[in-house]
Amino acid sequence: MHLRLTATVSVLIMFTQFLFGQADSTFNILPTAKQYSGSKDIMPLFKGGDKAINKILVDNLKYPKVARKERVGGKVVVQFTIDTLGNVENIKVMESVRDDIDSEAIRLVSLLKGWTPGSSNEKKVKVLLKIPIHFYPDARFERRFKKRT
Repeated sequence: MHLRLTATVSVLIMFTQFLFGQADSTFNILPTAKQYSGSKDIMPLFKGGDKAINKILVDNLKYPKVARKERVGGKVVVQFTIDTLGNVENIKVMESVRDDIDSEAIRLVSLLKGWTPGSSNEKKVKVLLKIPIHFYPDARFERRFKKRT
């Protein structure tokens, strides 16, 4: 239990590009469908919103043992697509820490099942998303990391 507390994972949803040509936008929480600039564009929604995403990530985190021992952590930005059925696909690391931590971030994002797909003009579309996931091997690292950012 103590390891979970010190291996805090934080999530912030950042929408980058809508495949239907919408401008960049950033959101912290996904509680309801969002509409943009008078259009009928709606972002994908995760069942339970940000709290559910955070719970899945924290509950399933397996901090790489070597990374924890070497006190390595930081921010991994993971990009993925929500398809027209609400599935996560094409998971890629856009900002890396190192291979073992990046692999864990990819594994965690693959667990985010159950999205309501996005739509444009009432037609389901694929939507590209990015999530930064912060890895902290211990509380001292977390404090130092947060001061830098």
